Amino acid sequence: MKLNSFIVTLFSLFIIHCALPPKVDESMNIQRIIELPDQNQELLFTKSMEWFSTSFKSSKAVIDYSDIETGIIMGNGNMDYGGILTAGYDVLFSIKVDVKDNRSRITLGNFILRIPPSKYAGEMEAPMVVRDFEKVRPKLEALATNYVEYMNQNTESDW
Repeated sequence: MKLNSFIVTLFSLFIIHCALPPKVDESMNIQRIIELPDQNQELLFTKSMEWFSTSFKSSKAVIDYSDIETGIIMGNGNMDYGGILTAGYDVLFSIKVDVKDNRSRITLGNFILRIPPSKYAGEMEAPMVVRDFEKVRPKLEALATNYVEYMNQNTESDW
């Protein structure tokens, strides 16, 4: 009898596990590496900080950590999930920029779906599932592409 109970429990756990949609993992991070010849780490760091300032309403609210010596800028972004039935849903994600002489890299990851409070439950956050991630992937890809375009701009100007 105990064996039957164990088999039913094991089978139930297997069915539940199969029914859950797959979650986004690190392999789905969005990353761009840019070769920027003749640009030193300090210049690339400054340009990256400028990109944060021009790309977000408040770069101070986005950036959690920045160190010009190591060439690392880390922060947290968010964007609207979109959709009629999902109004108020946000996608939260981490942003990491690494710079060194002649190179820069941006990585977007740790994707979370924030669901606004309702009359039945308070605000909730949950790791994104692949289905939801694929819906917002174009927006996230556009953000990473925007960084690449900004970094490739010629900043030499004699205004």
